Amino acid sequence: MRIKTRPKPRSEPRPLGSVSGLASPLTLANARGSDKNMGMGHRLVGSCAGFTLIEILIALVILSIALTTLIKATSQNIRDTIYLQDKMTATWVGMQVINETRVGIIKLPAAPSSLEKKSFMLGRQWPWQAKLERTPNAHIHKIEVDVFLPPRKTPLVHLESYLYGA
Repeated sequence: MRIKTRPKPRSEPRPLGSVSGLASPLTLANARGSDKNMGMGHRLVGSCAGFTLIEILIALVILSIALTTLIKATSQNIRDTIYLQDKMTATWVGMQVINETRVGIIKLPAAPSSLEKKSFMLGRQWPWQAKLERTPNAHIHKIEVDVFLPPRKTPLVHLESYLYGA
């Protein structure tokens, strides 16, 4: 038969910061006589060290500069892509006017007067202006087409072609 006895009460006081009689790492370091940083405050034992506020702020500054550069480059790329898309569509409109002139669908007036119309392509109205000029050869005429992107007054695309036998 076994008799249960109570443990003896501790005669020595518990160290500060201890839980259930166990000493914390900080208390153990002080108990061992480790007072290297007494003037600088207590240092945690192990890998509990972190970044300082200055290190975090410097990292945030570097990150913000990098992200700003990335966003600026991306927005410039988007603007360039939109410009190239508009220029390509205007070129298609101009080529359509030249081809319709060659097959006789559009009759252009002789220079200095010009024909001004609008074509609908890719969900947009594209105003254009075309004229037919004489060349030194009486059988060949020059077709000039300017395509505009509203509200601009200067042409986005200027195309020239030649027509034989007009």
